[in-house]
Amino acid sequence: MPPIIIPNAAIMDGSADRAAHPVDALLADGRIVEVGEPVNAPPGAHVLDAAGRFVMPCPIDCYAHVVAATAWAIFGAVMTVCCKSCKTRP
Repeated sequence: MPPIIIPNAAIMDGSADRAAHPVDALLADGRIVEVGEPVNAPPGAHVLDAAGRFVMPCPIDCYAHVVAATAWAIFGAVMTVCCKSCKTRP
C-alpha cells in the first residue's frame, strides 16, 4: 500500500478539549509516521485533503457513561473517553 498524506488535518487525539490547529499527517504501513507543518509527501503517496475535517488516530467516545466506557476500553474498542460530566478524565 502506498503512503498516504493527509494535509490540513485538525487532529483530535483526546489530549485536549479541542482539535489542534491544522497540520499534515503522513501514514505508512498502517501507522502515523510523521505529523507537522508541512510534511513532504513521498513520491506516489495518495493525498487526502482534510481541510474542514477532523482526524482521530483512535476511536474516541464523547458520549459515554464511565462504567460502560471502561468496559469498552478493556476490550480495545475505545482508546479515549471524554467525560464531560466529570471534572477529570478517567
